[in-house]
Amino acid sequence: MARRGLSFLSSFFKKEQLLHSNYLVKNYLGEGGFGKVFECIKMDTKETVAVKVLQHNDPVYNELNLLNSFKDKKLDRFNIVRFIESFQTKENKTALAFEKLDLTLVEYLSYHRNFPLHDVRNVVQQMATALEALKENKVIHSDIKLNNIMLMDRREQPLSAKLIDFGTAFQVWEAIQGRVHQTLRYRAPEIILGQPFSESIDMWSLGVVMGHMTLGHALFPGDDEYHTLRYIVELMGAPPERLLNTGMYTDTYFVKRPSGQWKLKTALEYWGAHKYFIDTRNYRFRNLDDFKAVPPPKLIAVKPEEKETCIDLLKAMLKVDPDQRITPREVLAHPFITMGSAHCHSLNLRTEPGPSKTVEAGTTQAAEPRSSQADEKKKKTKTNTYTSGCRTRSTPSFPVFMVRPSPPERFLVFDKDSRKQREACPSDRPKDTSDKCPESCNREQKDKDLTGRTPGDTEPKEEEEKKEKEKEKKNGFERVCSWMKRRFCWCSSVSEDKN
Repeated sequence: MARRGLSFLSSFFKKEQLLHSNYLVKNYLGEGGFGKVFECIKMDTKETVAVKVLQHNDPVYNELNLLNSFKDKKLDRFNIVRFIESFQTKENKTALAFEKLDLTLVEYLSYHRNFPLHDVRNVVQQMATALEALKENKVIHSDIKLNNIMLMDRREQPLSAKLIDFGTAFQVWEAIQGRVHQTLRYRAPEIILGQPFSESIDMWSLGVVMGHMTLGHALFPGDDEYHTLRYIVELMGAPPERLLNTGMYTDTYFVKRPSGQWKLKTALEYWGAHKYFIDTRNYRFRNLDDFKAVPPPKLIAVKPEEKETCIDLLKAMLKVDPDQRITPREVLAHPFITMGSAHCHSLNLRTEPGPSKTVEAGTTQAAEPRSSQADEKKKKTKTNTYTSGCRTRSTPSFPVFMVRPSPPERFLVFDKDSRKQREACPSDRPKDTSDKCPESCNREQKDKDLTGRTPGDTEPKEEEEKKEKEKEKKNGFERVCSWMKRRFCWCSSVSEDKN
């Protein structure tokens, strides 16, 4: 969705005009086949929002039902754009209000040609989290591309992304074989060939997005379906025979040899003599293994193992066989994701790293949200580690002092009237009190009060009070120490390493 200036505003939508009694237009953000998008102020909450005004009201019911479902289930926690509400404009157009986001990945890439690998990891992790949430709800987005991934705030929250635009989304059981979905450059091979498909087509599109971010160029920049399919076959290989046999449009792009095997048509066989095949790709390698061996500048300043896992994940996402394509849950557990810190940027679904398991297309797996019981169990477990940011470090070795409280008879009693402290009567103490405290506890002061005078001292009352005040000022620290000795038995035990 390209951004445009205010001069492109339609005749009935102007700046500072009310779309609705509660929405004031502040700016014009862009337009597409669906309609126009405006930046508005929600008058009751003073929140800046994005309002999508639909050009046609017919297809909105399916999108609106999905968005209301997402809102009820709070799926915005899983990197899906937050839906606010729908309303009718004064021109009787259906409008959808969403949280205001910053810019699309297309715009970000145009400003930042250098896209570090850790940023690729961050975006892929967040989008895999969104796809897992959609898979849980049996929803196919069907239009994942750079334009439909938006950053929340490039300055305050760098590379925090959300998935937008559910105008072409539908439920899994609504998938009809042979129907065309997805933008051409992000279109899965099973859609082009008219094969049965599932939510795995979204994973293919995400793989194309990842390839673009990593390479800096489109992986399959085809102008038509033959171009796109030819690039896919040359880079990832041809689909297996069993899938080609089930495709409704296989014979449009493939020809069957006398041996019974399918072969991709040449440009002459597909178009005839009136058109030639022009390779529009900006890269020269013909498989991802070559991409690994001769990396572009994007992958030079990274560790070898990080490069290996990046290409491995990309190959798993771009499997031409949808039954072997990696699932969102497996992406979140892939070494390329878990080896970095991207998982710490998003409080989303939690997965345990483990071996990848092939999941049959069309099936769903239950998500495992972060469990509070597991967190409590970790807190109770005594370990010698602590977490700082996204890495776990060992605690330094230092003495640990164990303090044992003194028995009640050793407590100090405060006299509220005279604001003096006096010790509990020694005659009230059990005779075995000294046995309960180690010899290290000092008991030599039990016959003296806190001011240091013995019970036999006799002085005039005024002088006595004067001396008490002076000594209270001078010996405050000693009084505190004396009180702590009586209040606690300081029994220190030092834990040291055997080394």
